[in-house]
Amino acid sequence: MKAETKFALAAALILVFIITPIWSKFDDIKRTRFSVISSIGIEATKEDKEKPYQFSSILSADCDLEGNLYVLDYKDVCIKIFNKTGKFLRKILGPGQGPDEILKPYQLKIQKARKHVFVLHQNGFQIKEFDDFGRFIRSYPLPEQMFGYFDFIDENRLLFVAGAKYGEKDHNNIKIFNLNTQKIEKEFAPTTRDDFCSFQRFVVKEDIVWTCPGDLMDLEAYNIKTGGKVKTISLPEKYVPFRIVKWGQNIQKIRVSNYGQPFLIGQDLFVFVTRQHFAKEPPDMLDRPLDRAIKVYRLDGERLVEEPNFPAFEFYVDFLASWKNNIVISSSTYDTYPQIKILETLSIGPEKSPLPLASFRHLKLLKCPQISNSSHSFFTRSMSFWKRSSPRMLARNGSSSEKRG
Repeated sequence: MKAETKFALAAALILVFIITPIWSKFDDIKRTRFSVISSIGIEATKEDKEKPYQFSSILSADCDLEGNLYVLDYKDVCIKIFNKTGKFLRKILGPGQGPDEILKPYQLKIQKARKHVFVLHQNGFQIKEFDDFGRFIRSYPLPEQMFGYFDFIDENRLLFVAGAKYGEKDHNNIKIFNLNTQKIEKEFAPTTRDDFCSFQRFVVKEDIVWTCPGDLMDLEAYNIKTGGKVKTISLPEKYVPFRIVKWGQNIQKIRVSNYGQPFLIGQDLFVFVTRQHFAKEPPDMLDRPLDRAIKVYRLDGERLVEEPNFPAFEFYVDFLASWKNNIVISSSTYDTYPQIKILETLSIGPEKSPLPLASFRHLKLLKCPQISNSSHSFFTRSMSFWKRSSPRMLARNGSSSEKRG
């Protein structure tokens, strides 16, 4: 065998053993398809102001175990309920300080085991409990002001995102509140940042609390039993720091350029990343961003993989809730006509990366000056054989790995 032929064969074998494990890593990347299955508050109804499903200002939403959607309308000061296909069912509560009324509400959450509605209101100083028809059950005064997101970790305890108390420089970002004792049981996730409670969210999976603190492009994990930090995974996004700008003589506005919001679909953890850009100076009090872009990432082991199939919308998207394989999004407070979209997710992976084989196509065009034409032909035939046989090789490797595991 000529030296050139031996060189070509050796090069082919080396590429096979190097590229095959790399390709196998790309081969198991699954993807998620997002499709809109229902629209609520769409343009077809915006002329009829008496429609009960017409929104004034969408602030918060959640789903019960049957998939019914509960939407907190801030300006109408009520909750509007729809079934999982988007059909209007009923409206509950109203403005005021009576038993079946709420005042200046911030958030709602469904206690799914009892199908009860919990509303954070009175500027975050009280939670009220109702049944799913709006009948008052109980009120819970809070030991400190609660600004943002909360969720249940069992029937009587809830987890919430905490801001700093007046005068505090350092505080714990996550706290557990017991409804029965009406006391804070535990707090963790220390931070010095206090400006971004309104859109920070978390999910709890297997006793681990996942959250993206403030506007940082990091996904942090905490053990809910010990309160200790487990890990930090950086999002593959460039962090743009927030800015404080002045509007008029006495008004300061915080411009947040990016933030992440984790959510669960089944056992898969995703992060909903929002990016927005602003004009150099605030054009008015509202200070609407010039644009807003959305990316969705899925946690795959120790890395976050972008999901390329999230659809584009004509409004600025806010994330509201997820339930089973559905996601609920809405237009933002910057949009003229408030509306909601219910998206269904479907796993369509795994997919193969086209990069390795595309590289081999280019190899066919290369000729090394030290290799004869016949040796180069042998080399390209070897690559063709590898491409035909690699799926079988990967299958055998996968089976062997499973047996060894």
